[in-house]
Amino acid sequence: MLLVCLAGFSGKVAAFSAITTDLSDSDFFKRNLVCRIQIQLSSDALAGLRHDARRYVRATVHVADRDFEDIGLHLKGHGTFRTVDDKPSFTLDFKRLGKGRGPGELDKIHLNNSAEDATFLNELLGSELFAATHVPSPRVTHALVELNGRRLGLYVLKEGFSESFLRRNFGRADGTLYEPNGKDIEAVTERRFGARSAVEQRELNLLAAAVRESDLHRRWQRLQKCLDIDRFLSFIAMEVIVCHWDGYGLARNNFRIYHDPESNRIVFLPAGMDQLFGNPRLDWKPQMCGLVAKAIMEIPEAQQQYSTMFRSLLSNVFQSERIIARAKSILGALRPHLTREEFNEIQQEMLALCDQIADRELHLKEQLSRPEPALLNFGTDAPVPWEWHMRDTSDAGRMDTGIGPDGGMSLHIAASSAMSSSWRTVVRLSRGR
Repeated sequence: MLLVCLAGFSGKVAAFSAITTDLSDSDFFKRNLVCRIQIQLSSDALAGLRHDARRYVRATVHVADRDFEDIGLHLKGHGTFRTVDDKPSFTLDFKRLGKGRGPGELDKIHLNNSAEDATFLNELLGSELFAATHVPSPRVTHALVELNGRRLGLYVLKEGFSESFLRRNFGRADGTLYEPNGKDIEAVTERRFGARSAVEQRELNLLAAAVRESDLHRRWQRLQKCLDIDRFLSFIAMEVIVCHWDGYGLARNNFRIYHDPESNRIVFLPAGMDQLFGNPRLDWKPQMCGLVAKAIMEIPEAQQQYSTMFRSLLSNVFQSERIIARAKSILGALRPHLTREEFNEIQQEMLALCDQIADRELHLKEQLSRPEPALLNFGTDAPVPWEWHMRDTSDAGRMDTGIGPDGGMSLHIAASSAMSSSWRTVVRLSRGR
């Protein structure tokens, strides 16, 4: 039985209630369900978090009309990090200090303060979009959180990369999950679950060796043996579609790697999706940063599959009207649980996000409608690309076009020590040195 109410919260917050019976895994992430989570920490636990916020302390958590004791809790976040006396983000591990499980049979959840996402929507929309491409992604909902009776307010509640997550998505949880922490496949060392021997690193070593293969035909063959190609192409295509600038393909930052023992292949998983859609004009074939993404996009067969996958996802999954309607539906469900000021602020941010989503679809369709540009030939009669764009303009300088001394078009930059500007264009080059 789940009873959700705000009677104990201070401030101008509308009271609400929602009741479900036999709370299950699916109920916990039921669409538009907002749950109330009350966290109790002892004075020793608070002191421990003030001293070392990343170290687990013991907590009692009340959720779903149940008390969960001996829960492992620590603070999380980098750019979003806040101290325990502010509005911190939490990781709750229900198995770390005991053998029990949390609400909905979950092993681990994260409570994110959404300090870098004023809409509180990016993580949820991103998770649902990746899931629609059959790329396993943690589920997301919202929660209202108290800490020792102090109202912290609205949080993004996210399923952890735990054994329950792996069983739900892969049917078993005996593979190895890697958390790279900003490192790429050749440097990753941290492992979650699975064996901790050097042998267990073998699958990642095989992937790293395949990526280094210089012969593209052999590289393609080797990658197909150790990497789930379809899921990886869906993964990087969706990262590009939603402009996940801080993910694997574009930044090799927020992601997880799982070796699926059933298929004996590596699967990449999305993470840290609180800043999406920020660059609606992002090219659909951007320069990749992640080693695997760079290596696979050099292979002609992979390029063709990526193109087919991208167009399919844009047509069948990334439909801006449906995504915008979903965002508005979520906000409508949050409204009873927010003050008027909180709701108005989130609504304004949500409307701006909706504009970005609509612009993203528009620009992607426009990009895909263009013919592929010809390869640039640096011969003596090579045509010069004239579709230049200003970058980093400033009032401290001047940029314009004009006629040069030879009678041709010229690009002018009048700069100063207080600025830097550039003209830029994009061309296609043949593979080479």
